[in-house]
Amino acid sequence: MKKVLLALSAIITISSCSTEPDSNFTIDGKIADMRKGTVYLSKIKDGDVSLQDSVFLKGTEDFKFKGYIESPEVFYISSSRKNSSYLPVFVEKGEIIIDADIKDIMFAEISGSKNQELLDNFNKIIGRFNLKEKELYFNAVIAKNKNNIESYNSINTAYTKNEKRKSLFILNFAVVNGDYDVSPYIALNYLSQYNLSVLDTVSSSMSETVKGGKYGLELNKYILETKNNEKSEKSNK
Repeated sequence: MKKVLLALSAIITISSCSTEPDSNFTIDGKIADMRKGTVYLSKIKDGDVSLQDSVFLKGTEDFKFKGYIESPEVFYISSSRKNSSYLPVFVEKGEIIIDADIKDIMFAEISGSKNQELLDNFNKIIGRFNLKEKELYFNAVIAKNKNNIESYNSINTAYTKNEKRKSLFILNFAVVNGDYDVSPYIALNYLSQYNLSVLDTVSSSMSETVKGGKYGLELNKYILETKNNEKSEKSNK
């Protein structure tokens, strides 16, 4: 009997060691004025939106998600409301708090994630560059329609300067924040169209931990694949 109990104990021990790891992040959220409906948690997988979890709300505005991540990763919160936006959330280990409104969850306040804080600051400044870009483009169209060549050329020069300043800001932001996973995330989303020396600069600035994270690995894979493709193209000429 003792041998049987010992054997069972050993099996239980082995089984417990082979189970999935416990959750290491939680998302505690609130969507004001949403008393009934479903909240979805998704992420991008193989280029498509992949549903990870969902919570049905009835008589409450609060929701909670739990899960496990190897490294910081962007997830998306959305609702069953028609034409719901997808709110990007840079999830890290620990507790993430979301305070949103059903009218437009894109304006939600998110706390508990340093990567999210950095991304929010980045988006604010990029928004200013984009707003300036639209303004200059609109003025250029007006100048062209009025056949005001001098004004049109001046606006074009300002537009080019704005684009250069925007590119330098993105590169500098990614390099300065190399200790955070937001660095390769921004490089993949904003700098992938630039030459490899730019991406190499970002990669070399990243900490070893970030290099081993989801976006660090994706960035270095992209760099390696691009270099190999360029070598292949040269050899075929």
